[in-house]
Amino acid sequence: MALSSQRAFTSATAVCSWKYQVFLSFRGEETRRGFTDYLYKQLDCRGIRTFRDDPDLERGTDINPELLTAIEQSRLAIIVLSTNYATSSWCLRELTHIVQSMKEKERIFPIFYDVDPSDDYRYDTELIKKFVDAVWDKVHPTFSLLYSSESEILVGLDIKLREIDKHLDTNANDVRFVGIWGMGGMGKTTLARLVYETISHSFEDSSFLANVREVYATHGLVPLQKSFFPLSSGKKIYKFMMLIVDLL
Repeated sequence: MALSSQRAFTSATAVCSWKYQVFLSFRGEETRRGFTDYLYKQLDCRGIRTFRDDPDLERGTDINPELLTAIEQSRLAIIVLSTNYATSSWCLRELTHIVQSMKEKERIFPIFYDVDPSDDYRYDTELIKKFVDAVWDKVHPTFSLLYSSESEILVGLDIKLREIDKHLDTNANDVRFVGIWGMGGMGKTTLARLVYETISHSFEDSSFLANVREVYATHGLVPLQKSFFPLSSGKKIYKFMMLIVDLL
């Protein structure tokens, strides 16, 4: 790979490297049971992987290392700046780490909630919809965007994405099986995960299984079964997406 394409490689694979797509920062006692809870559920419904802290997490003088790690593993951050957010030393430490870890300003989405009535939306639902849509556009780029000449993408990857897009035909109302075949180390998993991140939001539920052989050998069949079936909800799923990588 030429040196000139190294930057493109970083851009193309960045979509696949985040454990969380959003880190949600908020003052728990003010918004956890209302605004923030609804925001979290709407993000989850759109297939946006979001980290929020455990309500039973013990608050001490030092911020929990798990939270710091989650910030570093998140692509974006939404900060709900409520009335007393700044009075919490915990929140301020969390905010400091977010700013230090996410130096690009477009990765941070502040929400000034119930701070000044003249700046707030009339309804919480309007505000939440705006932010969920904005985050969705960030974390789920379309194939057409990846194809554009202005996008930075690994040389040759756009051609493979075009070919897969033809086979998938996401507008068709049917079931498709698409296989990616090749030698080890050629980027099959990276390509499959990029496809998954790009179109998974179009489905009611989705799952991505990688390294099936190794997982089965180490942990057995049960973890794979739990990942394979959409068990997170009791409702009937009509549109379910599954990618299995490295089956053989």
